[in-house]
Amino acid sequence: MTESDDAMLERMIHIVYDEHKPFSYFDFLDLMKPKTYRNKISLLKKEGIVEPDIRSSIAFHTLKGYKFGKPGTLDHTVVFRLNHNDPLYKTLRYIPFGAESIHDIRLRFIAQNIYNLFQKFNFPPNNFHCNTTSGDIVIPSFLKDNAVVRIIVHKTDVVSVIIGCSKQPIPLDPEGLIRFSSLLTRAEERLQSILET
Repeated sequence: MTESDDAMLERMIHIVYDEHKPFSYFDFLDLMKPKTYRNKISLLKKEGIVEPDIRSSIAFHTLKGYKFGKPGTLDHTVVFRLNHNDPLYKTLRYIPFGAESIHDIRLRFIAQNIYNLFQKFNFPPNNFHCNTTSGDIVIPSFLKDNAVVRIIVHKTDVVSVIIGCSKQPIPLDPEGLIRFSSLLTRAEERLQSILET
């Protein structure tokens, strides 16, 4: 995500959760042109982050699961859905939202043949580091939303994603989960951009 994407998402969160209303392109005229707004909204709908809310001569949208309906009949109930089989759901289901937060998160996933793909690139040593004892490829860390994200590609085709955020833990509420999702998306984009070079 770009800085304008982050600014757009922050404003959407503010409008929906603080102002309790849906948003339209009028709310983003200082950030982007209406055509750019429509393109970004289309992508966010495909990613399941936003959904249409009020249909009129102007299209109003809201964050997924937070419907307002017709003007004057606003429903302030937040519905946040996670798949019950999702490992993240299983981890978080007994923790009360708004009272707890998470930090220094370590995630691992398997990506078949990813190590061989990264090895073929022969990255310069100043851009990537190969651990001499394990042979793991350590991708340079990056900072986003007051969190340091580090990615390690292991010889076993396991990819470790480490999100260090002790100074600003991620709250277990819808806004925090959007921040967490944004960090994971940036990590995915980093891996994809390296493989596409």
